[in-house]
Amino acid sequence: MQLNIDPELPVPRAFDTPLALKAAALAALAIAGVVQWRRRPWLALGLLWCFLHWLPTNSLLPRLDIANDRQLYLAMIGPAFILAATLARLPRRGFIAAAFVVSVTLGSATVIRNYDYRSEIALWESTVQDSPTKARVWNNLGYAYRLAGDSDAARRAYVKALELDPNHRKAHYNLQSLDRGDN
Repeated sequence: MQLNIDPELPVPRAFDTPLALKAAALAALAIAGVVQWRRRPWLALGLLWCFLHWLPTNSLLPRLDIANDRQLYLAMIGPAFILAATLARLPRRGFIAAAFVVSVTLGSATVIRNYDYRSEIALWESTVQDSPTKARVWNNLGYAYRLAGDSDAARRAYVKALELDPNHRKAHYNLQSLDRGDN
């Protein structure tokens, strides 16, 4: 799976079958949490924590910016709690081995992803490769070039953003600001 900070995702415009399935999955998460409340309170807590944090941001209300990881930060405490509780139930050797595998896997993924975060330009160039038809991505790449002092590359990126979306206000503003020589 290629990570992308601005992926090409469709914005749902109406309550359709895929949205109904997502709503059903969210409801199933809540039901599973309630069902597990007495037998496995640690599992119920993790599931309900996740459900309650997803409900306001990932429910039936349409969002224009549907890929947005900050909505997951608090929600991820639930699955992390479930993972920790599951690992704690393993025998000592199994726990150490599983904790080692999880740590190495997550640590390696972080090191690999940090390569894209080495600079603002690298981050947006990587995103442009993954989402080449999004005007917002090109505008942000242009802004990164501008901050780095590369006006020619910034201009090309802003123009590309406007080719993709002639009504992109920020790209218009940024290109005009670049032409005026504003800092």
